[in-house]
Amino acid sequence: MTMWKINSGRGSRFTTRFVESGVVAVGVDEETDFTHCSSRDEIMRLLEQKEPHLTERQVIVGASQLWRFLTEVKLGDAVLVYGPETRHYHLGAVEGPAEFRLGLIPAYPLCDRLNG
Repeated sequence: MTMWKINSGRGSRFTTRFVESGVVAVGVDEETDFTHCSSRDEIMRLLEQKEPHLTERQVIVGASQLWRFLTEVKLGDAVLVYGPETRHYHLGAVEGPAEFRLGLIPAYPLCDRLNG
């Protein structure tokens, strides 16, 4: 089994939302759906279009993180999310494939459902 630590936004600001919603999530804005992308290069092109202010390095890193979330996080994998308010780690297991869920977590519409 693989274990992932997923950050819940800058300063872990979405930990409570992740836990209450039973998801972990990533993204760059409210509206961009990366679930249809078939390669990291396709994600890079989409990021360059959507976020023209990003440096080349930021595009590469962002696309790589999104691609890993889409292709490497698998059903049954364990996921840790840190909660700075309580100083606890929340543990869950992935229950389904990544989904585009508009409006659930601000700027993080790409979600994996968790149990736990």
